[in-house]
Amino acid sequence: LFEEVPNGYCIIYCPLTIEEITGGVYDLYTDANRKRVAVNQVEEVLAIRGVGYPTTDNAARATLQEAITAAQSSSAAIDEVLSTLNTAVTTYKATKTDIQLPEDGKAYTFTHVTLDGVKQPMTYDANGMTCNASNIPTVFVCRKLDNGKYIFVCNEGKYLSWIGSSGGINNNKGYVNSYDAASGSYTDWSNITIEKMVKGGNVTYGEQADYFGFMTIAARRTTAYEKGYLILNHAAYDNSNSPYFQTSGSNSYSSAFLIEEAAYPNNVALSEITAEDTYIKGIETGRTICTFSAPFPTVIPENVSAYYALNTEDGAKMKRITTPAIPANQGVILIGPNGFNTGLMLPAAGEEEAELTDVNLFAHTAGAAHELVEGDYILAKGTAGLAFYKGRPGTSLRMNRAYLPAALTLSAERGVALRFGDDTTTDIDQIVTDESNEINAPVFDLTGRRINKLRKGGLYISNGQKFIAR
Repeated sequence: LFEEVPNGYCIIYCPLTIEEITGGVYDLYTDANRKRVAVNQVEEVLAIRGVGYPTTDNAARATLQEAITAAQSSSAAIDEVLSTLNTAVTTYKATKTDIQLPEDGKAYTFTHVTLDGVKQPMTYDANGMTCNASNIPTVFVCRKLDNGKYIFVCNEGKYLSWIGSSGGINNNKGYVNSYDAASGSYTDWSNITIEKMVKGGNVTYGEQADYFGFMTIAARRTTAYEKGYLILNHAAYDNSNSPYFQTSGSNSYSSAFLIEEAAYPNNVALSEITAEDTYIKGIETGRTICTFSAPFPTVIPENVSAYYALNTEDGAKMKRITTPAIPANQGVILIGPNGFNTGLMLPAAGEEEAELTDVNLFAHTAGAAHELVEGDYILAKGTAGLAFYKGRPGTSLRMNRAYLPAALTLSAERGVALRFGDDTTTDIDQIVTDESNEINAPVFDLTGRRINKLRKGGLYISNGQKFIAR
């Protein structure tokens, strides 16, 4: 390979043989590279946050950060540095206290973890809750109860539960239809307990799992047992009174779940009412407004009012809901206090729901977006300020909103105004342009006289509804 020449050597090309190529293994990493890779891996562990992991202010986080800093500046032998880092991260992953739990109003997905590490997202469909590797995870909205337990309700209005027979499998499909659904003499089936999974008892299988982030889900299982842990045996729910993560005979049991935060539109954005919003009448400027609906009963936030719409002999009216909760699948208008620009809408958990004995004129998009059609009116900021304006056909109104549907056959050319009267009822007024000379239906003024020509700014009645000529 080398030929001696004056003042040095000349490299002569010579092809390598297969034996020479494969005859040795070479470590391409320097000690510095090995340290950098190890530190990066530990930093990635420290960066993980969420349900099942140490809280942001957990002292274990500070301890692991100190270990990272020490490793970066250490002049010790590389193997010693890596061993110290490994011990630090192992200790961190084994932290059992100050673990992050689900938070009120946030949305989450559940993923089952099998003994061999396969992740199986939990999904709701017509057959119930299932956990399979091919599933698209269902999003659940969380409500924390005063007793430290939780409820989790999905977009289809189903509440996660665990009702099983005393001798076998989960036989209620993994959900109940309401927060306080009764079975036997109990109504707390949807009350869920979330706990950190740690080694001990039946949680003993293998050393390949460090249980980092693993949580258990428990609830009332039968009328005989107050609490049972969700346990899967080859992806089928089975009965258990304590968490499992082991092989028993030919069965591979696991109660391990990962709970990950997800997005769900239950955090509403409200628009501030300004002096320019002349078609929102009777509400002082500075207050806020939006539409809302949900596929499950929802608590009205403190100092917020919710209104639904109904037909009366005097025209369309809006009526304030006086109970703490809005029923499922009902469109409403929310009016917030000054500065209330965002609101977290929590699932109801026993709060009294309004009984809407009248037909609600507001349509809803609870649980699914709606493609607007000709004649649908949506709340928007238009040229005349905040009002209900005709939506553009073919565009989509986001889920969990409300609108005035085309079926109402509104004839407002510019929009629909909201007139807030006393504290319990309001008027819905149609706004039309003063250039509208053709009147298809008889129009009357407030004294009952029939009118043939509209006066700009005048308040009139037609087809039993009030409107303002603009």
